[in-house]
Order: sequence, then C-alpha cells, then structure tokens
Amino acid sequence: MIIKETEPKNSTDKLIKAGYKAEVQMAHYLKRAFGNSDDVFIINDLRLYHKEIDETAQIDHLVIHEAGFIVVESKSVSTKVVVNSQGEWIRIYNNREKGMPSPIQQAKRQAAFLKSFLNEYALHLFRDTLINRLTKLNYDDLFFDVLVAISDDGIIDRQNIDLPEVNKADTIPDKIEELISKRKKDIIKEFIPKHIRLHKDTEKKIAHFLTAQHVPKKQSSYTMPDEPSTN
Repeated sequence: MIIKETEPKNSTDKLIKAGYKAEVQMAHYLKRAFGNSDDVFIINDLRLYHKEIDETAQIDHLVIHEAGFIVVESKSVSTKVVVNSQGEWIRIYNNREKGMPSPIQQAKRQAAFLKSFLNEYALHLFRDTLINRLTKLNYDDLFFDVLVAISDDGIIDRQNIDLPEVNKADTIPDKIEELISKRKKDIIKEFIPKHIRLHKDTEKKIAHFLTAQHVPKKQSSYTMPDEPSTN
C-alpha cells in the first residue's frame, strides 16, 4: 500500500532534476509491486525532524513490513559508478572520475535516525498490545535494513566487492520481497527470539504516524504534536 507519493520538485538545477527523476522511477516500481498490498506499506519522499538531537533526515523511500523497515536510497546515475575494494564510490561522467559519498552509509545513517526517531516519539504505537507493554519492547527489536537503487540507465562497476545492498531500480522490489522473507525466517530461527513481528494494524499506524510527521523542505520550523493522529 502506498501511504505517501513522491512530492514534485520544481528546480532548474540539473542534479536536483536528475535525482527527482530517479526517485519517481523508483516510486513507480514500488507502486507497481506493492500498491495493492495490505501488509507492506510504502512512504516516498519522507523528511523527518528529530527535535531532541536537532537533526533532519531525508528518506527517499521507506518500506514498512511485519519484521521491520527497509530504507531505500535512490541514486541517479546516467553513466557509471565504480565501487572499489575499499568500498569507495567513484562517479564517472564525461570520462572523468569524481569521488562521491557512499549511498550505503547514507542509507544506514537514515535507518539509525529513523530508529531513534521512532523510539523517541512513537513508542505509544509500538506498545499497543499487552505483551509489548509488559516486556518494554521497543523499535530495537525490529530489523532496519537498507537498499540502494541505481537508476535504470546507470552502470554499476563492482570491483571484486560484494554489494548486496546495491541494485538497479527495477530489481529493488524483488530484493525487498527477498529481504522480508529472509527476516521472517530469521525470527523463526532465533532460539531465544531477539526480534518480533508487527501486527498489520500497528504497521499501518506507524506508517500514518510517520507521514503525519513529514516536514516539507521549505518549512523552517516544526513542533512535534503531543498526540499525533494515526488515522
């Protein structure tokens, strides 16, 4: 189910326009794969402000499923990116090489931010069942995974390095399904369960809560409501 679509970005900047195109492309694939799903929730173009640490995070695509969350970072690549054996990223354009930040690490920082944000502001949603209230479970008991989506016309040169997180945009929905299936099996395999599953209604409440906390980039200030709406 799609909870939030990608917001239009009007800009003459070539990089912003290319990034927006990559996000729209990925959102299209996610909608086609999960638009009719009642147990996988998709939030596109989510921007959150964490008041306690005074930081903001932009998440291109967020997948909420019964075992946790998947952050998907879209990257516009019109030619080729190279990832060397040290995990360093190099963008090649017009036969010139230029270093770039690792989108894997970027997505991991976003996932860590999201976990902190949810533990700070959304425990009332997580503890909506008696067992969760009694055992004091929190969002640390769920999985937070990351994927990087490279635009369809880009080329990924993996120089003898395993990068399971990095895939072309059109294959990301399959990777999401594989991750969800794997995480379900991981929970079953745990001799002493370290992770739990979310009830479908809880997934939906969390998805609507996060969407309600979205801060458009043009907005300069933000106040967290005492009791956010989850309808």
